[in-house]
Amino acid sequence: MTAKEIMTKDVFVIAADDKAQHAVEIMAHNDISGLPVVDDEDKLVGIVTERDLLLMEQEGPPAYKTALYGLWITPQHLVEQDARRRGLFVSDVMTKKVITFRPDDKAAEIAATMRDKGINRVPILDGDAIVGIVSRHDIMKALAEGKSLE
Repeated sequence: MTAKEIMTKDVFVIAADDKAQHAVEIMAHNDISGLPVVDDEDKLVGIVTERDLLLMEQEGPPAYKTALYGLWITPQHLVEQDARRRGLFVSDVMTKKVITFRPDDKAAEIAATMRDKGINRVPILDGDAIVGIVSRHDIMKALAEGKSLE
């Protein structure tokens, strides 16, 4: 079995210069956990995942609040840090070194690489064009249908 037999062909992508918050919205509204990142020529330049975006939320110190006369107040410098964090671009949080495969690569090789590298999805490229993506879900679906990855 090959990548083209199990890959998801309708791939959501995001531009490197989009706001990271936009990636959060795309993932949440489409029930996906990662997006290939492309440049102005639709060439793959990275990948952004739920993990990248969750780590974005953890950057900087925790937002401590101070009690003042029974009111909880967040110090201004923490408010400003949070605003900067929310203004991040996809290029600020994405993974730049992306493992990719070709449509004719073996599904078993893809599954083994994903397991060994601890990754959840890989873009499938034909030349420089993104033609699909293989996720753990795609592999599990093939296995559930009784297909062999070999």
